[in-house]
Amino acid sequence: MEQKGRILLIVQTDVAPEMEEEFNQWYEKEHIPRLLKVPGVIMARRGMHTGNGQKYIAIYEHENLNVQHTSAYKNATETEWTKKIRPYLRNFQRNVYKVI
Repeated sequence: MEQKGRILLIVQTDVAPEMEEEFNQWYEKEHIPRLLKVPGVIMARRGMHTGNGQKYIAIYEHENLNVQHTSAYKNATETEWTKKIRPYLRNFQRNVYKVI
């Protein structure tokens, strides 16, 4: 069953210091460019916290929740580079919001 309505996917994380430079390269050179090619991914942006809390945030807008369950999305997010980065993520939070 298709879930209608745009969603915002918010990801917040810290990263181990020894992997921080590679983490930022991965995001800019692979992760965001690949996601933006996935049908249904409207927007992908990231930022860095200026105060307390997780250092990094990424905000994605998708046409609907089903986008995350497509083979194109999985192919974009399940790469060798992604698998290398994941063990170094700290305080990881992932939340989904309905656009109103």
